[in-house]
Amino acid sequence: MLEIQGKTYNYIGDMLRRFRMSPRAVLALVFLLSLSLFLVVELLQQTLYRRFDAATYLVFHNIAEFFSIIVSLSIFSVGWYTYSQSKNKHSLFLSCSFLAIGLIDFMHTLSFPGMPDFITPSSTNKGILFWISARLFSAAAFLASAYIYADAKNRLLSKYSLLAFSFTIVALVFAGAIYYPSYIPPMFIEGAGLTTLKIYLEYLTVGLFTAAFFVYLKLHLKTGNTVHILFLSALIISVFSELAFTLYKSAFDTYNLLGHIYKIVAFYLIYYGVFIESVHRPYVKLKETGEELQKVSNAIEQSADIVIITDKNGNIEYVNPAFEKVTGYAREEAIGKNPRILKSGKQDARFYRVLWETILSGGVFHGDLINRKKNGEFYYAEKTITPVENPQGNITHFVSTDKDITERKKAEETSLENLRLAAADKAKSEFLANMSHELRTPLNSIIGFSELMKQGAAGKLDEKQEHFIDNIFTSGTFLLSLINDILDLSKIEAGKIELAPEKMSVPVTIKETLTLIKEKAMKHKVLLKTEFDPELEFIWADKQRFKQVLFNLLSNAIKFSKEEAGTVTITAKKEGDMAKVSVSDTGIGIREENIGKLFHKFEQLEKGISEKYGGTGLGLAITKQLVELHGGRIWAESRFGEGSTFTFMLPLKAKGTK
Repeated sequence: MLEIQGKTYNYIGDMLRRFRMSPRAVLALVFLLSLSLFLVVELLQQTLYRRFDAATYLVFHNIAEFFSIIVSLSIFSVGWYTYSQSKNKHSLFLSCSFLAIGLIDFMHTLSFPGMPDFITPSSTNKGILFWISARLFSAAAFLASAYIYADAKNRLLSKYSLLAFSFTIVALVFAGAIYYPSYIPPMFIEGAGLTTLKIYLEYLTVGLFTAAFFVYLKLHLKTGNTVHILFLSALIISVFSELAFTLYKSAFDTYNLLGHIYKIVAFYLIYYGVFIESVHRPYVKLKETGEELQKVSNAIEQSADIVIITDKNGNIEYVNPAFEKVTGYAREEAIGKNPRILKSGKQDARFYRVLWETILSGGVFHGDLINRKKNGEFYYAEKTITPVENPQGNITHFVSTDKDITERKKAEETSLENLRLAAADKAKSEFLANMSHELRTPLNSIIGFSELMKQGAAGKLDEKQEHFIDNIFTSGTFLLSLINDILDLSKIEAGKIELAPEKMSVPVTIKETLTLIKEKAMKHKVLLKTEFDPELEFIWADKQRFKQVLFNLLSNAIKFSKEEAGTVTITAKKEGDMAKVSVSDTGIGIREENIGKLFHKFEQLEKGISEKYGGTGLGLAITKQLVELHGGRIWAESRFGEGSTFTFMLPLKAKGTK
């Protein structure tokens, strides 16, 4: 029934849209059809009514009235029994009003001439008295209903107060027509027809229906509610129904078919309007809500975030698949348990106290916490807990949209740790750079004065004194070299070294560097050789830093030469848009497992080697940094006991040069 009428309602709407009929056009059409039928029946009334006698009309009358009564009671049933879901005060008022109208019409039918006596003898006047009471009440009720909105908050408009009001109206009409008819002026006089009072009451009814029409029309223009079209159409037809009863009976004293037909149509339109307000629209809304809930349910099931629903005591009633995936607990293991199964012990009592105080007061809790999986592992969760309240405002459930933020927290912690380390490293480098300046000044004095004492500036030294001075000079020189290396490295790491690229000749610069190292090579009996690619002439680089890189590599090659002498070869050639420079030696070589440690700061490869050959462990680290500052790279190849080759490549052109 619901589906059929709902489809009918939709079909009518579709039909009106198809024919582009506006609400005003519909009302105009209803008015014209009602008026046309009214005029046609008036013209043909003598022909139509000539076929009716009192007995035939009684059958028609009773069928029409019983049909109207059934529709009236249907209006009451629909509005009354759906109110608990629809909460529509407008439909409730109309439905209770039509209960009274249906009961009064029922008493009218039982009192109509030709029917068995209904408590008191049936008569035309008695039947009309019930009739006009039902019509007046229906018009007044319709006018009043226009001022009662669907969501009205007036407590007097409750189900049982309206039901009591309806029964009171019925009781008053019943008592007046059955027990106190002498106190009521007659509505019909045998042989004379309808009285003036009856006609005036009919016109009053017409006036009330007309007033209700204009109030509903104003309401429709304000709200655009399409259901008002049904009520407005019913009011138009009701006006013609009353005119039919008044004009025909007063002017022609004939049987009235048209008035009853109009009344049935008007009642059905009212029933249809109440049905849409009370049943169809709530049903559609409920269906839409159900579809939305299904979408929400599907979204929750497919969500990557953990969703937990608990009762008001915190016992789990639902978990989604994400809960199972993250925590390791199966749904069956969690249902009926408390979320304490996830408690890690990482939050203090205050955290949970604030949580419960917030949600029990109806607020939404939001915060990060650490939970424990079934296997004992910890995970971070961004938790939101929302209380769910019933219509009375009491909390019945808690919903907990938990986002697993473990990876994000780890990334944040890693980022913070990296920032901390970078800041510490930079602070260390800046400290060393500043301190190196302060240390070099006294060291230069120590080295300088010890050198003067060695030369006899303070007088001739004996053998023991010369030994002491040699130790002071050697240690001071080593310490100064170490400080210089630290200063260079610290400047590089602190970002305080800026390169000064220039167009420099690779062969010339290499030869200049060899001049600086030649004496050391001769002392170690090392032969220096060069191999230059004729295609490699100029590159853009910081000449001073280029010499520093090359000098460090040559110093190491000579220092780690074998005692029986050796050869160091410097090779320079062009490879694409890069210059490739290699320093090869025939020295002691490097073990394969130590190759990866070469460019680390303060890294000594083997204890015995460091004790024999010395060194700060910073030369290669500085060399690597300087090469990379130029946009190049450096690497080493070696065979233990046979020699090593250190190679670096630099761009032919520095950034920003043409």
